[in-house]
Amino acid sequence: MRGDRGFTLDEVLPAFREVSDWYLTTVEAVDPSRWHDPGLGEWSVLEVVAHASRAFLTVERYLEPVGRIDLDSGADYFRRAMQAPDANAAIAARGRDEAAELGEDPVGAVRQRARSALAAVEAAPAGAVCVTAAGTLSLGDYLGTRVVELTVHTLDLAAAVEMDAEPPEAAARVSLIVLSALAAQPSSAMLLRALTGRAALPQGFNVFP
Repeated sequence: MRGDRGFTLDEVLPAFREVSDWYLTTVEAVDPSRWHDPGLGEWSVLEVVAHASRAFLTVERYLEPVGRIDLDSGADYFRRAMQAPDANAAIAARGRDEAAELGEDPVGAVRQRARSALAAVEAAPAGAVCVTAAGTLSLGDYLGTRVVELTVHTLDLAAAVEMDAEPPEAAARVSLIVLSALAAQPSSAMLLRALTGRAALPQGFNVFP
């Protein structure tokens, strides 16, 4: 029993809307001459944009009206999804492939992806689920993971192009709830000391494997 925080759709949908708008506004502010500048790790700026926009694509691809839930929270989803030894390498390769799929108008493409995902969520029936390779979770909990992805990668994008950025409060709150649940085990003592100013987190600390 991990005690992870799950989300209802009513709780997380406003955060998803707000972070989607913030992501799109940030993408629109990037000078197209910088698409191929360094973005994050081995990714270019455009590849960061493309990977973040996958948050919209997967909502539609995974959404089902009913299903048996076997993941109880967004943190549980991330734990399961990142278990594969090659998970990070696969994500990096997918980011490169996804950039090509945006075509000649990346801004228009990601804007359309956002509109389509939001429409799908708003039309979803009560009790809808998302069936992922890692397992099935409620639509509310899956949207929580998409808020994390959009929040973190919009910050990555802004940092890559030297842009000031502050995520919407609701999106930051959802992201911190999910990420703190990941960090709480087995690093509870270290995290608690850092959050209360008693110690610094080790260099390279990461809640993902």
